[in-house]
Amino acid sequence: NIYRLGLICADSITGACNQHDIYTLLIAGIMKMNCYPKSLIQSNLNGLSVDFTAKCIVYLSNLQSNIYGNIYHVINRNNEIKFVDIINGMHNCGIELESVSNDEWKIKMKTINHRDNLLESVS
Repeated sequence: NIYRLGLICADSITGACNQHDIYTLLIAGIMKMNCYPKSLIQSNLNGLSVDFTAKCIVYLSNLQSNIYGNIYHVINRNNEIKFVDIINGMHNCGIELESVSNDEWKIKMKTINHRDNLLESVS
C-alpha cells in the first residue's frame, strides 16, 4: 500500500517538531526578527500533527490487511491553521511583532541569514 502524506506538523502533545522544516524555520525567523511579512497573515497551514498522522497510517494498514495496492492520501482538508492565529499566539506569549512589507521582510531575512545559517533555507 502507498500512504501519501500532506504537511506533517509538530506532535500535538509535546510540540516536538522537525527543526529543519520550512515552517519551523519560518516561525523561528519571525520570532527572531520580531516581524512578519504582511502577505503571510492571509496564509493557512493544512497540516496534521505527526502523532495523528502515525495513528492514521496504523489504522489504514490494519483496515484490510489482506488487500494490497491501495493508495491512501493522508491530508488535512478541513482544519486549517491560520497564520493570523500563530501571530496572535506569539503576541499572547509576549512576543512583540511588527507587520512589514514583503520587500522589507526579505531584506531583514537576508541580514539575519548572514549572521545565522539556521535560517538559510527560509530566505
